[in-house]
Amino acid sequence: MKLLFRLLPFIGVIGLLSALACGGAQQVTPTPSGPQPTSPGQTVPTAQPTTAPQVPDEPSGDKYGGILRVQVHLDPTGVDLHTPRGASQREFWIAAPALNYLVAEEPGGTPGPIIPDLAESWDVTLNADGTADWAFNLGGDARWHNGEPVTVEDIKFNFDRVKNTPEGLTIGRAQPVGTYYENVDDVKIDGNKITVHTNTRSQGFLAAVALTNFPMYNKAATEALPQPLIRDYSELVGSGPFIPEDYETGARYSLSRNPNYWEDSSLPYLDGIEVLVMVDEATRLASLQSRQVDIAYPQLDASLYLQLQKMDHMVTKTVLGDVTHWDVQMNEQREPWNDFRVRRAVSLGMDRNLVGEISARGFGSPYGILYPPGSPYALPEDEVKQMPGFAEDKEAEFEEARRLLAEYSEETGYDFTQEIPMLTENRAENIEGATLLIQQLANIGITGGVMDVQESAVTEEREIAHDFNIMIRLFGGPIEPDLQLQNQYVTGGARNFAAMSHPEIDAMYEEQRNAQTQEERVKIIQDMARRFWEVQGGSVPMWWPARFIAYDKRVQDYNPTLAFSPNSNVTRVWLSEK
Repeated sequence: MKLLFRLLPFIGVIGLLSALACGGAQQVTPTPSGPQPTSPGQTVPTAQPTTAPQVPDEPSGDKYGGILRVQVHLDPTGVDLHTPRGASQREFWIAAPALNYLVAEEPGGTPGPIIPDLAESWDVTLNADGTADWAFNLGGDARWHNGEPVTVEDIKFNFDRVKNTPEGLTIGRAQPVGTYYENVDDVKIDGNKITVHTNTRSQGFLAAVALTNFPMYNKAATEALPQPLIRDYSELVGSGPFIPEDYETGARYSLSRNPNYWEDSSLPYLDGIEVLVMVDEATRLASLQSRQVDIAYPQLDASLYLQLQKMDHMVTKTVLGDVTHWDVQMNEQREPWNDFRVRRAVSLGMDRNLVGEISARGFGSPYGILYPPGSPYALPEDEVKQMPGFAEDKEAEFEEARRLLAEYSEETGYDFTQEIPMLTENRAENIEGATLLIQQLANIGITGGVMDVQESAVTEEREIAHDFNIMIRLFGGPIEPDLQLQNQYVTGGARNFAAMSHPEIDAMYEEQRNAQTQEERVKIIQDMARRFWEVQGGSVPMWWPARFIAYDKRVQDYNPTLAFSPNSNVTRVWLSEK
């Protein structure tokens, strides 16, 4: 049976797919959402959004263009968003405005509806064997910045790239896209349509294709490079509303308005975007106070946010519910972290509320496993409070942690007073977190902790290679379970830095991918969180901070997507004053 998708909100897809995915023999109960199938193979239009995507009111007069200035706290590591060098919001800001996606997430949601981008429409056929065929119809107007048309061959190139990765290239957060199909032959071209045969009916595939880390790159330009990695602006050929111009490493990255943008000749409204690298917090604060910068860097800390709240010209917001969290990573491939008792002792030994108070001034919550409070997939907060590591009586948990470590040492002879390097990214917040971690571990008897401070690129390489013992870091990612859980908790996940491999967790991940209803999916994920805590996986959440958003009031129609995407359709952003 076939379903047509256009502006259907992704969350609304779940129930409809669930009802129709059970095969022709199952009776389908009609719903008010629209026509229902009466025979196998019938094409049924899906319901339209109950609330249309927001279209901003037209202001009186023309929308001022101007240059939007954005600050980032570290120098971006690259523009290839498929790879680990395009993993963070600072890379998104310099690259995403120059790119388009096959489909995209509507700005402002958590998650937002899936809407067309290069694909003007799509449909899905659910097969009796549990697979699906997703057909995307490409619009004919899109052009690359070099004037060439965007073709279905370009789209297939990107699907092939994340599945059959060229030698010398590592795929990062785009990796989940390739898990939905077995090989590149499952991606087929038919005229102006590209069809992907997926190994599951999971609605997560559409969210994966809309992932911020899966933009469409130019096939010919990328294949012509002497290396498979797209390194900088000189090698980036996009089709987006802004064109990369020039950059100065460690200082600034400039993009200009695409005068021939294919979507609408009146777009974008801005004349350009300038991304400014500001490592020093005092400099970041001064630039926002003096209105030299319009948008604060994406990973605001609490102290800076509190100061921005006092500025009349700034818009400030907080939200809890996305997957950003401080996490202790213990490498399960190495002794002693490969033992349950040691991992449980570390979790028991953490005073999570103290971590939150120091790292986030109390903005947020400690009571989350896999997902934080406020997420549709979260365990009930009252239940989490009763689980090991979350007790109000921390002294009793500290004593149990010491007992577990003593038992392990007696059995193996391991000495927790020996030097234990803790991989630490050279950022103030990471150093602060590592200092706190060392202090708390010393309290339970792990007294040999020392910081192994490295720059971002080195830290990233060692994380991917599992070349560390223990570390504390800030994680983020998409909310969609197929993507978030696969990335961080499943064997071989792109951000499973702790090298966790627990077959029961992997099995539950696959089970939730094929759930027939949203209620069933939530239950499986919650059971997965319970089991993850029972085995005490090596990725231990410490604090789920509220996300801070701050920007100048002159920035109009800016709807930042809280689910790890800062681009937020800057196509329609404009400035109310110079």
